[in-house]
Amino acid sequence: MPRYVLRAVPWRLVAACGLVIPCLMALTAAWPDVVWPLQGTAVGLLAAAAAWSMDEPAAAVVDSLPRGLAWRTAARSAAVVPLAVVWTASVVVAGDRLPDHAALFVLQGLAAILAGVAVATTRRAAGVATPGLVLAPAVLAVVAMLALVRPMPDRLPFFPLWEGEEAWARSATIWWSILAAAAVVLVASLARDGRRRPSRVSSCRPGPGRRPPYDRVVAPDVRLRRRAARPAPSRGGRRPP
Repeated sequence: MPRYVLRAVPWRLVAACGLVIPCLMALTAAWPDVVWPLQGTAVGLLAAAAAWSMDEPAAAVVDSLPRGLAWRTAARSAAVVPLAVVWTASVVVAGDRLPDHAALFVLQGLAAILAGVAVATTRRAAGVATPGLVLAPAVLAVVAMLALVRPMPDRLPFFPLWEGEEAWARSATIWWSILAAAAVVLVASLARDGRRRPSRVSSCRPGPGRRPPYDRVVAPDVRLRRRAARPAPSRGGRRPP
């Protein structure tokens, strides 16, 4: 698994996001009243990077190997660890310059990461090789728009600022729901892919007293062709030269 993680995960993209996210959060903490939409943009960037990390450009080859989608998703999830650490550290460093709801900010980032992984994995289970190429920019644009426009801030406070405690409690409910829904979708996608994958071991290894399928199909035909091509012996019992 370590070799696959090193080669398959887009570490340059993860590193770039790990540099941009603290900058966005630092700007948000410095001027929250002016650039508060950057906080939501950082959350969208987390979801986009997580979704992009699930892409499999060599899906035509990798999907035919014994390792299933669950194993590859677990390996590629190594990319979300530094993203989660960077996000949590950015919230902690901002401290009291942000509203006093650090736990909710951390929850927003974790829910966004899991949602990105879940949606991308669902598309991978459907046979799409690189879902992140479409999902990442779409998710980033939608989340940034929600943070900027903030439609119905009282009923759907995705990114509350100085609203009352009721808005913050409702926002926590929304993000907990997103986290739970993403977990359910991810587990369901991996389970469905596992049921669809054939048992390669049972089809390739014959049991006791059984012959492999290729021997039953190919070998008799080869023997028939060899018998047909074998010249008949002469009357003296010798084969012609």
